[in-house]
Amino acid sequence: MTSGMADSDADELKERIQNLPQELQDHIFEYTIAIEPGVITIDKNYKPS
Repeated sequence: MTSGMADSDADELKERIQNLPQELQDHIFEYTIAIEPGVITIDKNYKPS
């Protein structure tokens, strides 16, 4: 899973997320897993979208 996270911790997190209402699961997925690949360069001209 992620570095620094034990498999048992990852399994517990997965189980807790699956116990949430579907709408909340979808939001978590959108904000953590379903990100568009790409590079964001943060410099003096950077403005968040």
